[in-house]
Amino acid sequence: VGNSLGANLITKYLGEEGLAGTTHPCIAGGISLGNPLSIDSRNVHTPWAQILGLGVRKSFFHHRHQFRQFNCPTFQKAYRSLLTKSRIGDIDETAAPFMIRNDPQFPFSVSIGYDGCDDYCRDGSSYRYVSNVSVPLLKINSRDDDLVAPAAMNKLSYCLRNPNVIVVKTGTGGHLGWHAVDSYGSFPGKNWADAATVDFIEAVIQTSGWSTKTLDHGNAGHAVDVGTNAENETSSSSNMPTTSIGSDADSRNDDQDYQKMVTKARQAAARLRSRL
Repeated sequence: VGNSLGANLITKYLGEEGLAGTTHPCIAGGISLGNPLSIDSRNVHTPWAQILGLGVRKSFFHHRHQFRQFNCPTFQKAYRSLLTKSRIGDIDETAAPFMIRNDPQFPFSVSIGYDGCDDYCRDGSSYRYVSNVSVPLLKINSRDDDLVAPAAMNKLSYCLRNPNVIVVKTGTGGHLGWHAVDSYGSFPGKNWADAATVDFIEAVIQTSGWSTKTLDHGNAGHAVDVGTNAENETSSSSNMPTTSIGSDADSRNDDQDYQKMVTKARQAAARLRSRL
């Protein structure tokens, strides 16, 4: 389960593992809440740019004793410079050439440095990998989320290409603020996104008796629009084959178990309407 940038990380991880065919058998699904999909810290506006920048500068300052041990004059100059920056985009631009990065494909080799903020943000954006997610993934975003909604809606088609991704859009909720009024009229009540997450996890666990993960490229993703009371499911044709492991009989059984799991997970997402 991931929230905001943590949701982006979870999605990117599942996509990279799916692309490499290295998704561990113990991973049965994932939940992505408030995921921006596309990261560009220079497009973050006031006051969020300063608030996020303050948090990053605090982290850099907290570890100042470790950073000062680096003997690279270029790094020391950049480190002193980024402590004077206020906006998150300017901090990322300054720090990008010194950040550790991983190759997105197996064996995920490590290197150091990005060309700049654009290169860093592009590498960290999960929309580039979400089409390769090979397990059920529930993605919930709110339309009035001023922090991530524009970027997330712009890259939504990447999610809908993958039948394993269930997209839920709510009319309200802001950024991770899906609180409801309880039966006594007090606010905030319980977070209905938490209940939806539990429903989804239960649906996945109940049908997780399968050993083969297949990615059916012949069907598009499933979208549930909560708040407009509309549910849309589209399909498209593709010549990409479905892969499976084991004998034909075992593969058919595993595929049936997997499709049951996806169906139940989608039903859990559809039940979100009753929680608004």
